[in-house]
Amino acid sequence: MEPLIDTAKLLEQFKQQIAATRAELGRTMQKEDELTTQLAHLQEIAASLARMLGQEYIAEDAIGLTDAIRQAFRTAPNTQMNAIGVRARLQQMGFDLTQYGNVLASIHTVLGRLQQKNEIRPTGMVGNSQAYMANPIPPPKLSDVLVPRPTPTLDTTKTK
Repeated sequence: MEPLIDTAKLLEQFKQQIAATRAELGRTMQKEDELTTQLAHLQEIAASLARMLGQEYIAEDAIGLTDAIRQAFRTAPNTQMNAIGVRARLQQMGFDLTQYGNVLASIHTVLGRLQQKNEIRPTGMVGNSQAYMANPIPPPKLSDVLVPRPTPTLDTTKTK
């Protein structure tokens, strides 16, 4: 009697599919990081050109302060920045800070949250304030990508 399903072969196929999916996810996340960096650089160029012409630059896709700060660290991955440095970087990127009453207080709050989430790490003092650097983005864990499902039991004693 031949089993209906070769479980060893099926399991190997699943493992290969998981490996392929994980590799594709990694490549896609790398592309996303590259596009985010490219977007930030293009916004920075547009903001600089607008300033040269005496015009106001308003980013087409308004992002929040937290995402803008993440972008500031991603586009300067090996740079230490304190709150003042982050503010300068956001201004370089063309991010509109005028909507924030006390922008440095807002930046300090966001920096604290990003540190709690391990997106940035403290690197020491710059001037009188704490400086930070971006933590590298780890590749996704397989457990974050796949939802565990119960293993089906197969009755291999049945015939065709």
